[in-house]
Amino acid sequence: MSLVFAAIVPHSPLLVPMIGKEHTPVLRTTVNALMKIDESLAQANPDTLIFITSHLVTATPAIAFNICPTYETNFEEYGDYATKITVPGDPAFAQQLKQPFDTDRQTVPIVVVSRPVLDHGISTPLSYLRVRSSVHLVPIGDSLTTHGQELAVGAKLRTYLLQTHRRVALLASANLSHRLSSTSPAGYSPKAKAFDRRVLTLITHHQPTALARIRTSTLAEVQACGLGPILMLFGLLAGTDLKPELLAYESPFGIGHPTLLFAFQA
Repeated sequence: MSLVFAAIVPHSPLLVPMIGKEHTPVLRTTVNALMKIDESLAQANPDTLIFITSHLVTATPAIAFNICPTYETNFEEYGDYATKITVPGDPAFAQQLKQPFDTDRQTVPIVVVSRPVLDHGISTPLSYLRVRSSVHLVPIGDSLTTHGQELAVGAKLRTYLLQTHRRVALLASANLSHRLSSTSPAGYSPKAKAFDRRVLTLITHHQPTALARIRTSTLAEVQACGLGPILMLFGLLAGTDLKPELLAYESPFGIGHPTLLFAFQA
């Protein structure tokens, strides 16, 4: 089987020590969970890392394939000029992943971009992953506004992945509600905590179709930015019977940070 690893990881820049500084210890449970993700990823020994993010901005809502020979993290907008990671891309493999969608763009809008600087949705968790220099990155962005298509997109990608001999790791970058407390940057919503509990329950009970039925109005109310990548991940894992393990969930700054690891056979 080509899929050897899957996880859901948060992406708050406060997790980066040079940015979070004195706030980083408050997220210690999440930091420890990301370290466990790193250990499990190293044991899986992947050739290619597909990273799904909701922060790859495009002009129109679409699934975006970011195709470059090399990528780098950059946290300068957050005042961190020291934390930089360079990761090789996999342009040929990314083009092959995109190809099945070329004749079906009316159903699933796709775009191709070439941006060597990664968005914080990938850069933040990547700063915790000691990826080997031989591991190649394929970033995929999801900016669709009506969720549900991601399951089909993931399933379509999976059809191709099952034909490759590469060892492929999957990561979905996902924060949950951004309105969990009065200290939240987006303010407080009384629906936010119930939303996060529901999403985590549906993930851990492997119920992606129920996740896809969450109303767009609810997502707008709680300002969650991770449902699309999570749904695409489930589409990629279609047909498997993997038990997601919740390693951590905390929200000290009013934003839900989930960290989950899917169990794979060696």
